[in-house]
Amino acid sequence: MGKVNIAEQFALMKEPGAPKVVAELNGQVVELVLLKGEIAWHCHKNEDELFLVIKGRIRIDFRDRQVWLEEGEFLVAPRGVEHHPVAEEEAYVLLFEPDATRNTSAVQNEKTLAGGGKGELIKQGCVIEKVNIAEKFAQIKECWSPKIAAELNGQVVKLVKLDKGELVWHHHESEDELFWVTKGQMRIDFRDRQVWLSAGELIVVPHGVEHIPVVEEEAHQLLFEPENTSNTGNVQNEMTLTSLDRI
Repeated sequence: MGKVNIAEQFALMKEPGAPKVVAELNGQVVELVLLKGEIAWHCHKNEDELFLVIKGRIRIDFRDRQVWLEEGEFLVAPRGVEHHPVAEEEAYVLLFEPDATRNTSAVQNEKTLAGGGKGELIKQGCVIEKVNIAEKFAQIKECWSPKIAAELNGQVVKLVKLDKGELVWHHHESEDELFWVTKGQMRIDFRDRQVWLSAGELIVVPHGVEHIPVVEEEAHQLLFEPENTSNTGNVQNEMTLTSLDRI
């Protein structure tokens, strides 16, 4: 379990190329990619795909509209929906998607970065909205109360505003859990060590590993984990939440 500093990872990328896997959890991967130019029109037959812009801006074209993503914004391209990512200038992008996902999926061409199977080009009929992370955090009034910002592949993206305090020692029986600090600083204590996370750093806590999140000053945190994950894992107490609001 090592933390990942996103800016440091991007600094190692000197030119656009294949996505780099920086974390794995629950059959999903977290990838970083330096984009410039465009990727062929394609869809993913069985996988939803999340695009989050870390630096720069990109455009995701759909057959009926275009969506611009600025720094700190993300959207989920649902399975079966044709899309066409475009970066007019260099952009640093983080992806959440299943391990088996390939960048051009049903289309195989010179920009395909790994082999993939054929997909069906399914007619669009769903709502696709971008999420501005800072705007969502501004709407959150309660601390230590995760809000669901997006869903994909049986996983959810949760946003949590934290103030000084700590949760409870706990583990998750079968769910890995990703912690990503977007503002401030927090600490994850394990039985044998402590890991500090500053803004722009993330860590995956594997299932079965005891941990406790600790915060000394206000921090903002993004979680990526299965939708049925309890905030206190195997422990039930006054901080356990049985249902979460969507934001």
